[in-house]
Amino acid sequence: MSIQCHEDIQSCAIGFVELCQMLISAESKVRITPGLVNSDAVENLFNQQRSTYNGANTNTNALQYRRSLNSILLGQTTVSQKANAGKNRSAA
Repeated sequence: MSIQCHEDIQSCAIGFVELCQMLISAESKVRITPGLVNSDAVENLFNQQRSTYNGANTNTNALQYRRSLNSILLGQTTVSQKANAGKNRSAA
């Protein structure tokens, strides 16, 4: 492992621990998902593009890319029509 890689991993771990300590001390009700935390804004954007907005579709066309990028930049999420989320259901 290179020194730079070791330093990057160490920086990420320290940052994550500090984030957790900050939220715990503030008694925040925010949940942290470790798999969604990274230290690189560009990597975060690409992760959102690939997973959050396009599901399993890693080969998006230009229109899909534009729509998901706009959603990310505007902070809006779209509800998948394939999921149960957002559908009106009567109580069982």
